[in-house]
Amino acid sequence: MRCLFEQAQLPNFGCFIVYFIYRSNTRDRQVCIEMGVDLNSILDVKLLTVQEATRFFFQFARISEDDLDLHKIGNDIASRCHGLPIAIKTIAYTLKGKSKEVWEDALSSLNHHQLDERLHQIFEMGYNNLQEKETRSILLLCGLFHKEFDTLKEDLVRYGWGLSLFSNVDTLEEARNRLSKHIERLIDANLLIKSLDDGVSRCTI
Repeated sequence: MRCLFEQAQLPNFGCFIVYFIYRSNTRDRQVCIEMGVDLNSILDVKLLTVQEATRFFFQFARISEDDLDLHKIGNDIASRCHGLPIAIKTIAYTLKGKSKEVWEDALSSLNHHQLDERLHQIFEMGYNNLQEKETRSILLLCGLFHKEFDTLKEDLVRYGWGLSLFSNVDTLEEARNRLSKHIERLIDANLLIKSLDDGVSRCTI
């Protein structure tokens, strides 16, 4: 079966939200359904070609055209994402602005994992790359909500306020602004997916 994740979990996350299938067919989808996966949680991922994957990676990594060393390492990293856009974008965002040594370490880590483990490693890198403790706390809070429903931002604000997740804020309005900042960062890192409804956010790790 080519379902990349079954019950993969990032550190301290209580649930897994989205199931990815690549090169999907009816049999793969049926296996996921038999596992109890909701149809709305199954994404058919279209693979990128090697050239597309490389361009997509550098679109988010954004390095100088003159940095030949990072371009070579980036090409190798992109090729090890097996054409999966969400993996490519996640690791590119994680490595943006980092040193050559960090890029080399990421490539080395990917080289020592099989495909399913490699994808888990990429998302773990994205999680570990979150600089602020508050951002991590908001992600963990999102993971507590039901996976099949969008999460109201206002609910996150009030739970976050009650749990004292927001530092140096004095009003709920300030907390809302702080939450919006964290949600934008998590969406950029592919650890959240923005809902079609602007008023809510969906945890899709």
